[in-house]
Amino acid sequence: MLAYLVFLLYQANSSATIENRINLAIGSNCGSSATYQVTSFIVSPWPISPGEVGEIIMTGTFHDTVHVDEIFILTTYNSESTSVNTIEVQQTFNAGTTKEFQFRNQFSNKQGSYLSKVELVTSTPISCWQFAYTLDD
Repeated sequence: MLAYLVFLLYQANSSATIENRINLAIGSNCGSSATYQVTSFIVSPWPISPGEVGEIIMTGTFHDTVHVDEIFILTTYNSESTSVNTIEVQQTFNAGTTKEFQFRNQFSNKQGSYLSKVELVTSTPISCWQFAYTLDD
C-alpha cells in the first residue's frame, strides 16, 4: 500500500512538472526594447477554455532603471478586433531588479483564434510578450 501511495505522489508531481514546462514555453518576445527581459511566462490553466478566468505570471529582469506606469494586455480576435485590458503599476524598478508580475485575466467565451500581447508601458512599451491560442466549444 505504501509503495502505491508513493507511486501516486510521484505521478502527481511528474504531471505538475510537465505542465510547468509547457507553460514556460508559451509565447515569444514581440518587442524591440531590452529594458525588461522576460525570463518566464506562465498562463494557467493551459490550454485556455472559453470564458475562463486565468492567471498570467510574467517574470523578468530590468536592465535599466525605469518607472512602469501600466501593463497593457492587448488581445486580437480572429485578426480583426482588438480589446485592451489595463493594469496600473506606478512603480519604479532599479536596473538589475528581477520582478514577477502576476495578474488575472478574463478570457473570451467566443470561438476563434486569439493573439494576446502583454506590454509593460512607460510613455512607450518597454517590454512585449505575446501568446496565441484558439478557443473551441
